[in-house]
Amino acid sequence: MKYHYLLIGLLSAIAVSCSVDEIAAPEEGDGSPAKVFHATIEDQPGGVGTRTFADEQLRVLWNNDDRITIFDNVPVGVEYKFIDQDGDAGGDFAPVGGSGFSGSGGNLGGNIYAIYPHQEDTKISYDGEITFNLSGEQAYHEKSFGRGANTMVAKTQNTLLKFKNIGGYLSFRLYGDDVSVSAIYLEAKGGEPLAGKCKIVVDSEGLPVVTMDDTEFTSIIKLDCGDVTLGTTSAESTEFWFVLPPVEFLKSNGGFTITVTTTDGGVFSRTAKRDLTIERNTIYRMDPLKVVPTPAPDDLIINEIYTTRATAKQENYKYTADYSESDETYTITIPTLTDFDKVVLNYSIKEGDILMCDGEEIESGVTPVDASGEDGATLVLCRGILKKQFTLKAQNTGLPVVKITTTGFTRTEVESDPTHETIWRPTDTNDPSTGSATVSIYNSDGTLDCETVTQIKGRGNATWSYPKRPYALKFPDGQKVLGMKSHKRWILLANWKDRTLLRNDAAFWLSKQVSDVIQRKSFPYTVKGQFVELEFNGEHRGNYYLCEQIKINKKRVNITEMDKQEADPFNVTGGYLMEIDNNWDDLNSFNTDVPFGKYTQGWESKDFYFGYQFKEPDEDVLQPKQMAWFEGYIKEMESKLYANDWLVNREYANYRDLDSFVDWW
Repeated sequence: MKYHYLLIGLLSAIAVSCSVDEIAAPEEGDGSPAKVFHATIEDQPGGVGTRTFADEQLRVLWNNDDRITIFDNVPVGVEYKFIDQDGDAGGDFAPVGGSGFSGSGGNLGGNIYAIYPHQEDTKISYDGEITFNLSGEQAYHEKSFGRGANTMVAKTQNTLLKFKNIGGYLSFRLYGDDVSVSAIYLEAKGGEPLAGKCKIVVDSEGLPVVTMDDTEFTSIIKLDCGDVTLGTTSAESTEFWFVLPPVEFLKSNGGFTITVTTTDGGVFSRTAKRDLTIERNTIYRMDPLKVVPTPAPDDLIINEIYTTRATAKQENYKYTADYSESDETYTITIPTLTDFDKVVLNYSIKEGDILMCDGEEIESGVTPVDASGEDGATLVLCRGILKKQFTLKAQNTGLPVVKITTTGFTRTEVESDPTHETIWRPTDTNDPSTGSATVSIYNSDGTLDCETVTQIKGRGNATWSYPKRPYALKFPDGQKVLGMKSHKRWILLANWKDRTLLRNDAAFWLSKQVSDVIQRKSFPYTVKGQFVELEFNGEHRGNYYLCEQIKINKKRVNITEMDKQEADPFNVTGGYLMEIDNNWDDLNSFNTDVPFGKYTQGWESKDFYFGYQFKEPDEDVLQPKQMAWFEGYIKEMESKLYANDWLVNREYANYRDLDSFVDWW
C-alpha cells in the first residue's frame, strides 16, 4: 500500500491507492429482453469499491436497493436494480419491471454502457458521451460518503460490468465540545466546479474522463448531516466525506473553505489556502480539526411577513403574521381564505439576504407559497451559506366563509339605491343583461357547505346608511346553511354599530336558553345564526352574521299564513307577523293611540307613538278588513293596559300571553 501526505495549513490530506482481486466474469447473456448484468469493481481506492457508501475497511459494497442506468447497444437508458445480497462487492442487476432493451449492435458501436446512480434524465450520444448531473447536495453516512454520491461508469460488450469511480474523495475529521452538526459546506474559492452538469466518456484505456459544464455548475456543495454529534477529542473525531469530480484547488485562487453549521444556528469556518489536486479514485483525508462554532448572527431574521387582500376599508389590507420566537413560527391569518396553497407573501429582510421555500427563492409580493399542509411551509433565510429555518402557518379566523360573486352588476350598484328596494337577481330566462349572483358558503375547514344562484338586495333602515351594508339573500330553492334548517331566505347582518359584534347572537342565545329551561316553552322559535367572513366579488367585507330571515313558515314562525280569502270574521284573527318600527318603510302600518314618550321638533314638543308595521301578510295579500281588525285589536289592548283600574281588572291579560310576554321582557 502506498501513502501520499500533503500539508494544508491546519489540515493534512492522505492519498491512498490499492488494488483488489477481480471477480471472475459470468457467462455472457443470451440477448433476451430480461437480460441480467453482473456488476463488479475494477479499481479500489484504498479498498473503496462500487457502492453507495464504504464499509469500515473502506470497501464499497452494493446495497440491495441500488439502481443503475444501462444503455444496451441503444441510446435509450433502462433502469436496473440490484438483486443479490446486500453488502456484496459484486452482484447481479435485473431491469426494473422485468424487461429491458436488448441491443442489436451498431447504435453504440456494439458497446454497453452503465452508470450509477440511476437518473431519469441521463443521456448518451451515439459515440458514447454520457450526460449526467452531479448533485450539489450529498448526505452524511457514518464513516463513509452518502448514498448516491459516488458516481461510477462501466463499458462492456457483454453482461459483465466493471464499474470505475469517476471522482475522488475528500474526508474531514471533526471534533468539539457539545457540538451537533446540521450541515457542512465545501466551497471552491476560485469558482472551480464541484457539482452540476457534466460529460463522461470512457477513454481508450477504459478509464472514465469527466468534463464539467462551464455554465451549469456550482462551486459550493452541501453535506446534509441532519443532527450529528461530534466526538469530543481528536482520537474520537467524527469523519465526514465529500465525493468530488477531479478538481484542482489553487492557492492563488484562495484554495477551499469548509463551513460547519450546527443545529443551534452556530457557524464554524476554516479556509485552506493551499494547492490540492483531487484525482480520480483517490482519497484525501484531513487531520482532525476542532470545531468551535460562533453563535448565529442576531440579524439573520425576517423583519416582517404579511399578505394583502382587497377589503371594505382599503384597496389592499395588510394581514401581518404573528411570530412565535419559541418555535420560530410565523402564523398569518387571512379571514376569507379556506385554501392556503397559494399564499403570496410580502416580507422585509436585510439587504443581501434571500428567503427561500422548497429550494426556490421567494420574490416578495410575487411568489406563491403552499402553506396548506398541517405543518405549514418551511421558509429558509439564507446569507451566503448561512441558513436559518422558520415555519409559516396560514389560517383563517376559524369562521365559515361566504363568497358572493356577481356578473352584470357590482356591489357598488347594489348599495347605490338609498331605499334598497331593487332586487338584483338572475332572471328566469337567464338573460345575462340583467345580471346574476352566486353565493358559495364554505365551512371553516374549507369544505363547501352549499352553493347556489341567489337574489340579493339591501336591507335595514338606519343600518343601510353605514359603510358596512347588510344584505338579504333569496335562493331559488330551500338550502340547508351551516347546519340550519333548509329555507330560501337568509340575512347577512353587518353589526356595524355593535363594536362587540355579539349583541344579536347573545340575544338569540339567551332566547334559546329561556325556551329550553322554562317548561312552558315560551319561544317556539328563535332566530338561528352563524358568524362568517364575507367576501363580495373578491373583496373582504369583514365579519358578518348570517342568520335566518324571520318568516311565517313551518321551519320558522309556525303560525297560520293568511291569504286574500281570509278576511271573514272566522279567519281574520291570524296570523300576522308585525314589527314595531317608526321608520315607516312598509306600506301597511299604523300608530297606536297612546303615546309612550315625547320628542322635540324645533321649538315644539310632540308625543311619540309606537308604529306597527305588517311584515306578513305581504302588501298584495293584506286586506283592509284584516288590517282594520288587527289595528282595532292592538288599540283595544292598549286601552285596557292604560286604564286607571288596569291592575285591578287586569282585562289587558285577555289580549296577550302573559307568561310569554314576561319571559320576553
